[in-house]
Amino acid sequence: MVNTLLNQPMRGSFLVRLGSAHGRKFGRLGHHPNVAFFMWLVAHKRCWTADRLARRGLPHPTRCLMCDQATETIDHLLVHCIFAREYWYRFLSQVGLQSLSPQSTEISFYDWWERVSNGASGLVLQGLNSLIILGTWTLWTQRNRCVFDGGAPDMADALLISSEEQKLWSLAGARGISFMTAPTSQELFPSF
Repeated sequence: MVNTLLNQPMRGSFLVRLGSAHGRKFGRLGHHPNVAFFMWLVAHKRCWTADRLARRGLPHPTRCLMCDQATETIDHLLVHCIFAREYWYRFLSQVGLQSLSPQSTEISFYDWWERVSNGASGLVLQGLNSLIILGTWTLWTQRNRCVFDGGAPDMADALLISSEEQKLWSLAGARGISFMTAPTSQELFPSF
């Protein structure tokens, strides 16, 4: 179940407590209310993907617009789609966490998120959760560009947008992102 805790509106962000269906809490994360609502939709499988549109008898694409290989579901879009898996690999590579990217054997988005979160704690967990939420939001907006603007999936564009958003989220106080993206002493002083 997902519990939403709206708090600290003066900071310009909201805190959200996300949990898996098993009740495990993923931590408090500060981010935009649209993103918090979207993550609630993801958790409850209420996003308007092709499978949900089909159940309602509404027009929908027959295949995922990101990969053209399978029926679009929220789990496919976020972890099974080849575009999504490549995106996660490249996105998480920026912070040295490419080994955590989803594999073709993942069952669902939340199972993947829970698996990668189990090995982290403290600021690393908060940063990882913020990055996963940011990546999820980026994939959804990239998908919406394909659906509503007739665009083609663009990996370079998705990575550029997520990089820019990452900086903005860090400035806005999204938990742990600054910690995850801070340069190491080796990067700051390569000659030492």
